[in-house]
Amino acid sequence: MKKLIIILGLLFVTMLLAIEPHFMSWPDISTDGEKVCFVYKNDLWIVPFTDGEAQRITSTEAEEWHPKFSPDGKKIAFNSNRDGWTGIYLYTFEGGEIKVVNKEGLNILDWFPDSKSLLVRGYETGKGSIFL
Repeated sequence: MKKLIIILGLLFVTMLLAIEPHFMSWPDISTDGEKVCFVYKNDLWIVPFTDGEAQRITSTEAEEWHPKFSPDGKKIAFNSNRDGWTGIYLYTFEGGEIKVVNKEGLNILDWFPDSKSLLVRGYETGKGSIFL
């Protein structure tokens, strides 16, 4: 009986350790305050700010991070390693198209007010961080 209790206890602890928590990360609120984009299980999701159901924007085996709404609210820029490198991708609400914008290992910091240009950061060995 004592062995059974020990085995059941070990199985219970093993099951608890096997549970992998998943949290939402990288939230960004649209400029009009109506929507929130976030990363969950390495995919982008969007949900109305006040109420509603989240909708998945991406569904890949890759990691996606740091979504940023454009100031005009028509696009979301984000980083991904879906093509084997860290790139910048752009999702447009009109048509739901996703296209690569940059393949140089840069990370998104923010949009410029014109909704056409991104402020990004990279790193060069010997030079440190660079901003473009």
